[in-house]
Amino acid sequence: MILTAESRLPYHGRVARSFLAAILVWLGFSGVVGWAQCRTVLQPVRTVATTVEADTQPVFQKLGLRPERAKNHPAADSIVGGDDHLIVPGKRVGAFEIGTGVESVRSRLRLSTPTRAIDPAYEFLLPLGYRPERDFRENRERGLRFAFTVQDRKLNEIFVRNRVDHTEDQLRVGTSENVLVGKGTWTVRKSAKGRQFYLGEGITFVVEKDEITEIVVLKKSLSR
Repeated sequence: MILTAESRLPYHGRVARSFLAAILVWLGFSGVVGWAQCRTVLQPVRTVATTVEADTQPVFQKLGLRPERAKNHPAADSIVGGDDHLIVPGKRVGAFEIGTGVESVRSRLRLSTPTRAIDPAYEFLLPLGYRPERDFRENRERGLRFAFTVQDRKLNEIFVRNRVDHTEDQLRVGTSENVLVGKGTWTVRKSAKGRQFYLGEGITFVVEKDEITEIVVLKKSLSR
């Protein structure tokens, strides 16, 4: 009879060897099952993340935001719970500051093709007789219109036409004329088209049909 290496082992050795092999097989099987379970758990997480991204992206696109700049933009702040919609007379509307260049605005918000014109409304917005030529750009989805100087392309006036941006006193587009009158002392001018212009320091409110329809932020040196 030929004795193999297996048969020459003592009985207890063969049992121990078989038991060790069984443990290794069980560990291997458990690892495969565990990995499969991990993938099953992680998959919904990735799905949720993808869904959030998919749901958020169209909102930024609708607002005309550049994706790489969206997180720094005031409109994006409202989506994630922030509030940078403050109108500061003579200084800024949200993140857009008077005196900055056109490229600074374009880096945050998609703008229309510039239109060079003399807006008749400037007769009422600015000191009498001063009607400068401006390069106008806008983003209708965001409800903002920007007026840049022709010479150095600096932002001189911001026209607010949305109901999101507001002053510290909560004056915004849609606020009634009565509320506006009670919030300050204004110089009032009336246009031939029936619009009324309430001029303050660095800010003008345009009123039609007893409510604010537009807010203009401009340099204080040019106001009133």
